[in-house]
Amino acid sequence: MSKDWQAVADAINARLDELEMTQKELADRSGVSVATLRQLQKNDAPRKRSPRTLAAVSEGLRWPPDHLGKVLDGDAPGDSLPHIAAN
Repeated sequence: MSKDWQAVADAINARLDELEMTQKELADRSGVSVATLRQLQKNDAPRKRSPRTLAAVSEGLRWPPDHLGKVLDGDAPGDSLPHIAAN
């Protein structure tokens, strides 16, 4: 299965907007360089990234460490959570 780097870019950008966080703040929180974040956000020259990079960015965005890895693989995070029927 191919990796969906555009979905990763979209998720990062949406979460930054949601948290009203800047790219610099995310870099500081995650330990990932601004240049790498910029590449991820723009889906520039998509290439294999270390799982640690995606985990660090996920945690910097206040998500579980595996969140962006799941997005990359096309798994909607939360699909594995049990569904509770409404009464």
